[in-house]
Formats: sequence, C-alpha cells, structure tokens
Amino acid sequence: SQPPPWRDPPEINRNRIAVPLKNIMYALVGIEAALALLCGCWTCIYWNAPIVKAGQPIFLLLICFGTVVSTFAIVPLSHDGGRSGGSSDDDVGVASHASCRSIAPVFSVGFCITFASLFAKQFRVWWVFRRAAKMKRVANKKDQTRCAVLCIVGGVVGLNALLLILWDALAPLQWVVTPLQRDEFDVVTSSVVRCGADNTELGNALGSVVLAFLFALILLGNAISCKT
Repeated sequence: SQPPPWRDPPEINRNRIAVPLKNIMYALVGIEAALALLCGCWTCIYWNAPIVKAGQPIFLLLICFGTVVSTFAIVPLSHDGGRSGGSSDDDVGVASHASCRSIAPVFSVGFCITFASLFAKQFRVWWVFRRAAKMKRVANKKDQTRCAVLCIVGGVVGLNALLLILWDALAPLQWVVTPLQRDEFDVVTSSVVRCGADNTELGNALGSVVLAFLFALILLGNAISCKT
C-alpha cells in the first residue's frame, strides 16, 4: 500500500541480517571449509597408513566434501532476499531468487554425500564381518565391495537430486516479502523476506518429502550401526 499524498513515506524496518553477523557467518564457513580441507589433505598424505586404511580413505574424503557443501548453504541463506541498499519491499531481484532456490539443493546434497558415505562405510564393515562369520575368503585381492558402496552413495545422491528437481519444477522457491506491522493508514512499516513457494501447500509437501528422505538416511545409518 502507498502512504497518503499529504504525509511523508514511512521508514520501513526490513529486519535484514546485520552486516557484522554476516561477516561472522562467512568467517565460520571459511573455518569449517579450511578444517575439512586440512583433514582431506591429511588423509591423502597418510593414505597407506594402517589407521587411515581401516577408516576407508575414499569415504573419509567424501565426508569432508559433503560437510563443506552442506555448510555452504549458509551463504545463500545470508542474502535474506534483498539487494544491499534497496529502497522498496519489492526490491527482490532474480539473483536473490536464485539464492533462495539454491538453499535446499546445496544443503541436502551435502547432507546426502556425508551420511551416505557414513552408512556406506558401516555397510562395508558389516559385509566384511558377515563374510568372516561364514568363513569366506576372497579369491583375489581386488576389493569388490568398494564399487558396491560407491554405487550406494551415487544412488542416494541421485534420488535426492530427482526429488529436488521435482520440487524446483513444480513449486520453485523464491523470496517473498511478508509484512509484519502496519500503521494507522495501513502502510507497511515493518517487513521480513522469507524463502517460500507461490503454491505453499505443494511446496511444503515436496519439502516434507525431501526432509523425510534425509531423516530416513539417519535412521538407516543407525540401523546399520546396530547390525555392525
């Protein structure tokens, strides 16, 4: 709504994230990425060490990569839908909508890589123990379980990608300006920008499916841990 012509436009509080807080967030993301890179380098350097071999280095690297990817979801979250220095509630551009649409894919893909690698490692250990219990010995030295568990990781990430594509095609996310307060002339004086879909019901349903899929990964990992 527009203010009456005889009064000055009100000062709108858009409740955007403070710049110092954004800087702290970016610093923490950088620290996490640096630690993951350091752990990955250490794994590569000591690749043939017994303790690293026991930890299955390929999956250790995938875990490092997955944590970095999921943590970088903080970057588009910090955009809060507005351009710096915007002067109106409608100041939400295409780039901002792209940042909103990238939050769920970045986080969920990183989450899937991390947890799929974790329970793939556990599954591999369970498979080795199962062979040992049946007194089975592999005829050749080629590891036949590595390709199988890598296919598991690829399948989990691929299924997650399919769900994300359906979500983005049927109910794409975008930044939506939500009024919080209005004055006596019904003019917005406080607003906030949230990431949501035009079709709220469909968007929530598809988002719930993705969340349920991620939660199922956690349950499956716990189940494999119990068996191991």
